[in-house]
Amino acid sequence: MIEPIVDFFLEAHTSDVIAVISGIIYVVLASKNHVSCWFFGIISALMTMYSVWFFMNLYLETLLNAYYVFAGIWGWYHWSKTDKDTNRVKVKPFEFHLKIIVFGLLMALLLGWIFDQFSNASSTYLDALTTIFALIATTLTAQRVLENWFYWIFTDLISIYLYHSRGGSFFVILFTAYICFSMIGYFKWKKELNAKG
Repeated sequence: MIEPIVDFFLEAHTSDVIAVISGIIYVVLASKNHVSCWFFGIISALMTMYSVWFFMNLYLETLLNAYYVFAGIWGWYHWSKTDKDTNRVKVKPFEFHLKIIVFGLLMALLLGWIFDQFSNASSTYLDALTTIFALIATTLTAQRVLENWFYWIFTDLISIYLYHSRGGSFFVILFTAYICFSMIGYFKWKKELNAKG
């Protein structure tokens, strides 16, 4: 019973293990609004870049994680500001999200087609979908927009299938944890928003 679990961990690439552990620490700290989350997010992104490039041929995921490194630096700076109004949780109207979703879907179709036609990348349309919506979610997280957590849940659900289909089964742990902590993060941020009402 326990042997398959042990084998699962032993067969995982070291970069996968580091990415998953630091990624889980990131999302736990982010859900608690702790600024040090960005450090662990950067480590997770660097290790994921290595794994998705060399082991999975997911080139858009590689670019996405490069973005995460820079977004982590920006998020770290943004959250470290002392201006309380800048760091407050915000809610955006439905129209804002509708525009973002339509834009995101169109960009995913375009990017998916480009990489399908002009590269040897795998799962190009799913790769593009998770990449675009993760970019959106990361930007909204750094800006402390409450609804960022919904974008993460959507992206992580798709990522579970994408990574598993490309042999990155260890990452399923990470994305499952992300979904759980995204739910927790949403309710914590909502509580903070209501308290500051």
